[in-house]
Amino acid sequence: MKILLVVDGSSYSEMAAEMLKTLQLPTKTEVTILTVVPEATFLGGITFDAIRGGSQERKKAREEQRQKAAELLQHMTQILGESKFKIGTLVRWGNPAEVILREAEGGNTSLIIVGAKGLTDALSFRLGSVALKIMKYANANVLLVKPKSTPASKEPRKKVKQLPRVESCLLPMARNTQTL
Repeated sequence: MKILLVVDGSSYSEMAAEMLKTLQLPTKTEVTILTVVPEATFLGGITFDAIRGGSQERKKAREEQRQKAAELLQHMTQILGESKFKIGTLVRWGNPAEVILREAEGGNTSLIIVGAKGLTDALSFRLGSVALKIMKYANANVLLVKPKSTPASKEPRKKVKQLPRVESCLLPMARNTQTL
């Protein structure tokens, strides 16, 4: 079994790594930890690298991003710790959803494990845009990890207006205007 664990440094990706440790998986399971460094892409697919070329500042910034990605992958590998999995790591650049889907497809991934939200998602949204695209377009199974919500019994009850019960309903049917 091949698993793609997608991480971005958010608390959700840490929860995803912790969740992976709890799963009872076959002993020969291969886990690839993937992080994608997003590249700003403008209309027509032009990136900052294409605009600025090989400027010294751009090279320095890219090297800093590469270093942070390596530290993140090392941290996630430590979280998995003494797991029974064969672990590999990948750093990729580009549009996160597209890169993740491409890596999953190319690596014959059976399961993609991803946090429900990333670093840039608004707090009010329960599902991030990258997670949504992965769930919608992935050919592999997707395990979406989010924090445990409070049990319904502990939440304050809201008064819900009771709607009248519908016993029967008549619906108009389209007339067939075509004659035989």
